[in-house]
Amino acid sequence: MKCYFRHYFILLSVVILLTGCSGKGNPSTPDVVPGENPAAVLSAESGSADTNHYLLMSGEINADISNPDDIKVEVVPARDSEIHLNILKFLDGPPCGNCLKVVSFYMAAYKVLQVDIQITHPIPDPDLTVFDCRAIMMFEENLEFWNLGKTVSFPDDEHGGLLNPEGYSSLYYPGTESTAPGPLFSYYPGKLASEYFYDAATCNPYRRHISSNPANTRNAFYSSDNVVQGYDIQFGEMWLTIGYAVDVSWAMPLNTPVDDPMTDFGLDANCSEPWKIEVTEEPPGGGINQDGGETKVIIDVYDWQGSASHTEPVLECNMSMGLLEANWVENTDEYSRYEAILSPQYTPPGGFYPCLIAIEDNENDPVNEPWLDQTAYQLYQVRVEGPPIAQASADSMMQTVGTPLHFFDDGSYDADGGDIQLYEWDWDNDGSFDETGADVNHIWNDLGTYYVQFRVTDDEGHTGELYQPLEITIVEPGIPANPIELTPDNLNFYPYSVAVDGNFAYVASYDNGLHIFN
Repeated sequence: MKCYFRHYFILLSVVILLTGCSGKGNPSTPDVVPGENPAAVLSAESGSADTNHYLLMSGEINADISNPDDIKVEVVPARDSEIHLNILKFLDGPPCGNCLKVVSFYMAAYKVLQVDIQITHPIPDPDLTVFDCRAIMMFEENLEFWNLGKTVSFPDDEHGGLLNPEGYSSLYYPGTESTAPGPLFSYYPGKLASEYFYDAATCNPYRRHISSNPANTRNAFYSSDNVVQGYDIQFGEMWLTIGYAVDVSWAMPLNTPVDDPMTDFGLDANCSEPWKIEVTEEPPGGGINQDGGETKVIIDVYDWQGSASHTEPVLECNMSMGLLEANWVENTDEYSRYEAILSPQYTPPGGFYPCLIAIEDNENDPVNEPWLDQTAYQLYQVRVEGPPIAQASADSMMQTVGTPLHFFDDGSYDADGGDIQLYEWDWDNDGSFDETGADVNHIWNDLGTYYVQFRVTDDEGHTGELYQPLEITIVEPGIPANPIELTPDNLNFYPYSVAVDGNFAYVASYDNGLHIFN
């Protein structure tokens, strides 16, 4: 059993990034250290004992780490605005080489690994309290949203993913290496990273690491604190490639030294894009079903800087073409509410259909800063009501007269998420269902071919039947006239069912023939 767990755990390869979450100014030419390129500053030497300099946001941090019990930090701002940066050295080396670690893991269900990850703030200085810490999990893509230009990892039987995301972000995915001016602004494979994977999604799920404190009203991650968060990871296949990033927001405090992070930091210390998107539905007239219909998608947007700082939400759903714009409804003390009426452009079968919601910050600049996507994303599944799917089988498609034949439900399901409540059998396909039960036996007393229909009913009263009834052949028992000896030469048909009676085999074929062998 230890080997089994370890096999999965080794696959949890981690990329550690600690970065900022805002984008004012021009990060392509940050004058953070006079005469030096930012990428050169965050080099292997940047954490050496000779310099003890670590670049953070829009300034320079001078950290004296000669005494681990008394780390002294000085923040030297280089300009007024804050930017996204990858400060991997804070978690991957001095002053803290073990600030991100897996503290426990276990198989919570089949193909589901529950992992508890602890992130520790590496600097014991309240002036470096950070905000909106998000740990981003990167998986292989399997959903594409053409109009938004994003791919997403969506967990299912064949693909891995995060089962309990709080939101989605397009920051730091591996493709940013080709557009960013250096590793400060893009994906950076740290010492725990797996090999680069080329089919990583461009929009990935995350969970937040926020300090537990009643006074913490702004998603702060307090200095020297550590926060453990649980991640439910779905394995689509045995081998799973995962990348990992940690994103934080920070700006120079208004007052130093910081006493109360809630008041000593301005709102620019929080991330500029919306930090939370909540989605619900109000299905008018029964919602979307196989006959059409529509549903109202309600989007509540939480943004520290208010509704004037971002665009209205847009949705892309794989049941319709193009983008759907949501309209503003109201502002409350906590969120701004938007609504959109979704009506499919084709008649979809029952089930759940993913929609990607995007809300762009006004500061976003995809032309000049393609690596820095200051857009908040959320993935939501719209429910389409539809009939359940009936699936049934029998122990054999042939039986002798007077002998019970076993029939059973063979995986019927309700595609729109409900439960199957009733199983019914029509033994002669006359439209009248004769017996109920998911597991039954039936006897025929006359020779011939019978067509058995099977019907299931879900918890909403919708019914579904077999696409094709089961074809059952009833034969005479005993020694048949002129049996044929079974040889490779005469087995020149495609059998689909066999019944055995004594020394004889009755074989039904797809050419509607009945072949008897001894």
